Amino acid sequence: DIAGSLINLGRVFIANDVLAKKGGLTAQEQALFDNSYKDSVELLRDVEFEGPVVDTIDQSGEHWDGTGPLGMKEEEILHPARILAVASAFISLVNPRTGEPPLNFDGAIAQLMLQNGTRYDRKPVSALVNYLDNRGGAERWADFGKTD
Repeated sequence: DIAGSLINLGRVFIANDVLAKKGGLTAQEQALFDNSYKDSVELLRDVEFEGPVVDTIDQSGEHWDGTGPLGMKEEEILHPARILAVASAFISLVNPRTGEPPLNFDGAIAQLMLQNGTRYDRKPVSALVNYLDNRGGAERWADFGKTD
C-alpha cells in the first residue's frame, strides 16, 4: 500500500507543462513518466520503512521473463512488486492523460493479458480481472478517467 502511494513521487522532477498535458506526449515525455519510479527509488532509498517499500518500487519495473532493468525474473521479484507493476500498467492504459487515447477496462485487460508470462506474472493480472468482473470493481471504478 505504501509503495503504491509513493511510486509516483519521482514525478516531482517532471516539468509542470509536461505533467499538465492531457495527451499527445512525445516519446521522450512518455519515457519520463515510465521511468519516474526510478527517481522515486532514489528519493526514498535512505528512508526507513516497515517492510520492503523501496525494493517493491524498484522491482516494479521488472519483467516476469527476466528482461527488466535489474534482470530479475519470476519468483525473484517481490510479490508486491508484481502486483504494483500490473496496477501501474492498468492505470496507465485507462488514464486519459497519457500519450495514447485511454482504453476501456476490457481493452486494458486485453493488453495486460497479451503480456502474461513475459512482462507480467499472470496471477496479479488474473486477480485484477476477477476484481473487475466478479467483485464489483468495474462498477466501483466506473468514474475513473472521466474528464468532466
